[in-house]
Amino acid sequence: MRTVEGKWDVIITRPELQGHTVRVIVLDEEAIDPRFEKLRAWLNAPRPRVNHPIDVSRDSIYPGTIDDPR
Repeated sequence: MRTVEGKWDVIITRPELQGHTVRVIVLDEEAIDPRFEKLRAWLNAPRPRVNHPIDVSRDSIYPGTIDDPR
């Protein structure tokens, strides 16, 4: 195993890498799609904790169904 560094456009054309299995690690954070940053921010955003049991059964979701106490 060896390490090869450089720009993707140049590395992909190197004949000694053709036909080999490679592992790509992106070192330039600016090259990451900005949508991933928005998703990461949403995932890490603080959310209110639920401190009581939640009924997620189907009957409790839709009003007017059988056994609906409303």
